[in-house]
Amino acid sequence: MKTILFNDLQYQNIQHQTAFKQALSLVLKRGNLILGSEVAAFEKEFASYVGVKYGVGVASGTDAIMFKPTDEVAIPVNVYPVAFAVESAGFKLKLIDVDPETLNIDVTDLAKKITQKTKAVIVVHLFGKTANLMAISALAKKKGLVLIEDCSQAHGTQYQGKKVGSFGKLSCFSFYPTKNLGALGDGGIVVTNDETLADIIRAMRQYGEVKRYESQMEGRVSRLDELQAAFLRVKLRKLNIDLTKRVKKAKVYIDNLKDVSEIKLPLIGKKWEHTFHLFVIKACQRNKLQQYLLEHGIQTGIHYPLLIHQVESFTYLQGKDSDYPNASSVNHDLLSLPFYPDIPEADIRTVCKAIKDFYR
Repeated sequence: MKTILFNDLQYQNIQHQTAFKQALSLVLKRGNLILGSEVAAFEKEFASYVGVKYGVGVASGTDAIMFKPTDEVAIPVNVYPVAFAVESAGFKLKLIDVDPETLNIDVTDLAKKITQKTKAVIVVHLFGKTANLMAISALAKKKGLVLIEDCSQAHGTQYQGKKVGSFGKLSCFSFYPTKNLGALGDGGIVVTNDETLADIIRAMRQYGEVKRYESQMEGRVSRLDELQAAFLRVKLRKLNIDLTKRVKKAKVYIDNLKDVSEIKLPLIGKKWEHTFHLFVIKACQRNKLQQYLLEHGIQTGIHYPLLIHQVESFTYLQGKDSDYPNASSVNHDLLSLPFYPDIPEADIRTVCKAIKDFYR
């Protein structure tokens, strides 16, 4: 029985093998492996792609999120990785319910839960789908909140014709290998239009130094390495092609599953409002369906099994499911199907047939 992989990174990266080898050779020839010309070039190229002035490469998407000058930070209750970054940076978590359709932060609940201690809101474009940036931006401006975008699952996604990452005071991206733009290891970047903020973050990523051995603020070590920057420059050139493929493959799923009443499909929206980092459905009998698919050689995932207040390390928040009714009602139904830009359409049809067979 053939196994249908949840994601095939080997296939995605092998097509760049020749360019990767050339990039590796160039980096080795230069001999500068930390914060060299490849990092500087990638920072400029990626900032330009997003539509902002400055980019600062860091070691991971989590580290990108940790560079925050705030007190209490509001985040969606369903974005497990973000919570660790905010807490590690020393700030308090303010958990917000999600919109039951988009699974992104719910503006109404956000407005209710903002306090005088709330200094920032992190908007996560979950699974590649844009949050309601117009309403959130207006609320943030009214309440004096710093708007931060977490675009780790939404490289290239657009909202009203502009790329996400260009709306916040600063925005964070992860280059974890499975992302829309993935490195061959860890990596991340912070982008902003604020030159002063970019300078602060640039110093913070290396001991708080404004020059070598001139540390003027508290810092850490979180650098995007030269080799990963070189690989990312190769892949950035093909990112839009991959995004087009993602949307096309998502439509194949939607066309084949639109008549299955037991599941609810994601909405595509206008051009690139959803770039489908993941293809996530809401499914009746989710756990049984997942087991059935596994028995038929189909890998799936759950993003994420627990809401933040349900995670053991965050029980101190004393949250209850009733505090987040939307997230609590849908989280046990979410199932991520096999998905990547070059997944064969035949594999998608096989997955869809298996889902239909399960519900018969």
